[in-house]
Amino acid sequence: MSLGELQALAAKAARGAGLSWGLAEEAGWAVRWLEARGLAGAAALAGVLPEGAPQIALGAALADGSTPEPPAEAAQHLLLRPFLEDTPSTQTRAQISQDTLRVLNRYASRTYAPATEASRLAGAGAGLSDND
Repeated sequence: MSLGELQALAAKAARGAGLSWGLAEEAGWAVRWLEARGLAGAAALAGVLPEGAPQIALGAALADGSTPEPPAEAAQHLLLRPFLEDTPSTQTRAQISQDTLRVLNRYASRTYAPATEASRLAGAGAGLSDND
């Protein structure tokens, strides 16, 4: 998977897990940063999405110059690393397990609007005729 594709998927998954759009974008960036350095960023995000990824909020606050008191579960997490250091990237693609991909896709799917006949008639998708 390309790092750009993974970044977009991670952002959607974070949004689907309830993070704000801004923090979801930060999550996507953090996953991309980690994977570009050969670290398991996608798996790290997939593992914390059920809790809402407090590591991302903490990392974003630190990057903005705040000094919040970190929650215990967030203080030593891999997802903080992109916000704290500047290591050059070494990879252009990510190797993600099928389990991690399923978790990210499950959360990402929460951001999709359900397909309805009304939405198709209004122009969503191919409408009534798929002639391409």
